[in-house]
Amino acid sequence: MKHISPQLNESNGVSVYGDYIDRLMDWSKYTSNPCLHFELGYTGVFEFWQANQARRARKPYLLTLHDPPIVIGRPFEQFLPSRNPVIKTLRKLLDLTLGRFIVARVVRSARGIIVINPAARATVIKDYKVSPSNLWVLPHPRLLSITPPAKMNEQPARILFFGNIAKQKGVDSLIKAFADVHQKMPESQLIIAGGYGDNTTYKAAVDALLLASPARSSITMVGRINDVDLISELRMCTLVTLPYIDQGIVHASGPLMLAMAAGKPVIASDTPVFHDEIRESQAGVLIAPGDTRALADKILNLLKDKPERSRLADNAKLHIANEHSDVVIREKLDRIYTCL
Repeated sequence: MKHISPQLNESNGVSVYGDYIDRLMDWSKYTSNPCLHFELGYTGVFEFWQANQARRARKPYLLTLHDPPIVIGRPFEQFLPSRNPVIKTLRKLLDLTLGRFIVARVVRSARGIIVINPAARATVIKDYKVSPSNLWVLPHPRLLSITPPAKMNEQPARILFFGNIAKQKGVDSLIKAFADVHQKMPESQLIIAGGYGDNTTYKAAVDALLLASPARSSITMVGRINDVDLISELRMCTLVTLPYIDQGIVHASGPLMLAMAAGKPVIASDTPVFHDEIRESQAGVLIAPGDTRALADKILNLLKDKPERSRLADNAKLHIANEHSDVVIREKLDRIYTCL
């Protein structure tokens, strides 16, 4: 077995996960099998074409699909990297036609497929017509080493959102909900950590919301931060909110894993990316996507209920230890390799 890890880029979750699997392979008992294991995600263009070469050469390979059903958003970017509008239009056309056709062939030709969220199983089976017997779920690790605080933080309350800032992640809904929270708990603070990428339209909309918000003085946009600062924010916060609004997101959530590893209660939308994990762990509260009133109410209720926060935090830490530890993931990965 040879693992093909994406080039490490700390801002790319796929490559960080791939580097983690590379390190786990040091303990694997099945490193000599004649099979390749590729990590494919929205930005894994180079690895995708390597997998396609393996398909054409009829070499056995295994795929980890990080972002089904998209998997690879821009497969021809490697060959047409220009910012010229005409070239970009041509590339998009190729991505949506020939690119999707090749992606489907690469996925269907794999000897086995790994997803890292149970909700992705049905999506992959439906979109790529693969056999359920060749599809496995591997738990998402926490990826960063976090020591949970000895006790939950006291007031003032700090509410944290972190991750890429995009419309489908509901940051605008969170800002609106926090205005209601702040009205009843003026000492509370909202911390939003993450970058917009090239989404200037959504950034302008969020900036306008912030400017108009009566709670704007208690909202801090810290931008993209490094791992050390993120761990610090996690340790200081009272709870984490992940108010995604897109039901189509079925990949696993790195922010959810980190929040639970840090022993923090989570308020998240009842979407596939969170549903099974939070229901199973009882480490958080689920709300309807886009329900600003429910989000504000749940935040207020949890901020006022310290015993409930402690219960959810204990559940979170136990769930990570039992279901997402290095030992658990390594054992499941070994079992997958033996089935190939």
